[in-house]
Amino acid sequence: MRCLECSRIPEDPVRTGPLGSQVFCRKCLSCPICFDTPVDPVTTGPKCKHVYCRECLIRQCETAAGSPIQCVGQSEDSEECKTDMRLSELQRALPPAIFEAMLLASFKRFIQSLSDKVRYCPSPDCDRIHSLQKPDSPSCFLTCDGCHVSVCLNCSTPAHPGRLCTETEVNKELDKWKRENDAKDCPRCGVITVKDYGCNHMECPSCHVHFCWFCLASFGTGPQVYAHMNETHNGD
Repeated sequence: MRCLECSRIPEDPVRTGPLGSQVFCRKCLSCPICFDTPVDPVTTGPKCKHVYCRECLIRQCETAAGSPIQCVGQSEDSEECKTDMRLSELQRALPPAIFEAMLLASFKRFIQSLSDKVRYCPSPDCDRIHSLQKPDSPSCFLTCDGCHVSVCLNCSTPAHPGRLCTETEVNKELDKWKRENDAKDCPRCGVITVKDYGCNHMECPSCHVHFCWFCLASFGTGPQVYAHMNETHNGD
């Protein structure tokens, strides 16, 4: 078999992929993360030819925090490859515990992206997910069937029948803290964001929506925020 990189017959072949179906010359291989010849080499799918050290790939997946796992090698035009890594290849390459943790982090990030529709129970260590209802309606209050605690899904505090979310002591103190510390709620998921430097284009660390710090208008990309600020806020 010929090397997938240089098309020569390898003198010292390195076999990767399912059942060793992909063959490379050892000198043709360079891990995209450590840039050394891969140790215990693994591939991540048929769409790109990059080969990783298994430990390097494990570290990349451990630090992804639910973000898409993409190849960081260079493509033929010297741009970052960014090919999505296939789950089947990752499952083959990763220890089971790390693969399962990666799936869980990805699921949590997906739930965060739907934070205007669903939300985790605010009780500590409770993993129940509930549909959001109209703010300050009685249906915002429920007794979670997982932890059996009565909560308000709108403001993530103990249920407060007869009072608006803004009228509870907890939320009054929180609003005061936000005013004093230049903090605002993400317009999509409600996570508190503090602006301590930089421009007025913000990206939520939780749901990753882009938004304008002035008016909290939300957008899908950073350039859309800058276009909005140029048009609406005189480029500030």
